[in-house]
Amino acid sequence: MLKNGFTLIELVITIAILGILLTIAIPSFRALIINNRIATQTNDFISDIAHARSEAVKRNARISICKSNTGSSCVAGANWQDGWVVWLDSNNDGIVNVDETVLRVHGALPSGTTLAATSGFTSGTYFQYLPSGIVGGVTGGSPTAAGIFTLCQTGFNGRTINFNTTGRVNTTTMTTLCP
Repeated sequence: MLKNGFTLIELVITIAILGILLTIAIPSFRALIINNRIATQTNDFISDIAHARSEAVKRNARISICKSNTGSSCVAGANWQDGWVVWLDSNNDGIVNVDETVLRVHGALPSGTTLAATSGFTSGTYFQYLPSGIVGGVTGGSPTAAGIFTLCQTGFNGRTINFNTTGRVNTTTMTTLCP
């Protein structure tokens, strides 16, 4: 005789196995989502940097990038994760003036994410690309050799964003977890 359906014991065992599988899979899925979010945020920053470099060469002018928590001006007390502004700095003063063209604005990164200059750009509010496509000095000073930004989310592998001496940018995944 053939039965259709499940017995109560079969149903309980199936639910228990499903519960165990979900307990194992959900943390891995959360890590996948956060790692993809970190990669996206890194790519957003690199995209704005690449845009600034190409505009500097195309316009034969200085293009500056500064940290900003207002979206319209550079703010000395802001952090890079608060957002940034990319603009045509026609008078090379590091200030977004009303007559200067703002090329891109990026808002704050999500809570718990940090973006910090860890080498080369640590002392300034802004840096710039020169018409040659190389990185100009921090806060308008002499050209710098290279710099590094670090994008982190606590408990996950962050990304380092490396500027080489010619102004090109690449990224690597950190081998240690962010604090």
